[in-house]
Amino acid sequence: RKAPGFPIVHVNDSWVRLCGYSLEEVKGNTLGMLQGPETDASEVDCFMRQVRNDEPSAMTVINYKKSGERFTNFVRAYPLSSDDSGR
Repeated sequence: RKAPGFPIVHVNDSWVRLCGYSLEEVKGNTLGMLQGPETDASEVDCFMRQVRNDEPSAMTVINYKKSGERFTNFVRAYPLSSDDSGR
């Protein structure tokens, strides 16, 4: 399942080793490409809704490596602001 999200523009070496994909394979896709049969879609939707609303968010999600092996991932996101408005 590919969830709407933010396109991947960079991955580090640790991410490449964990997930098995190179930057060339994932650039422009979203992290939805790591989702699969045991990924809780409602948890991902809730997380993304909070991120889009500039709210702090966290979730534990089942993702899948390029090999198909599943792994558990804890994701936390905080809104960032570049000015005094808080937005």
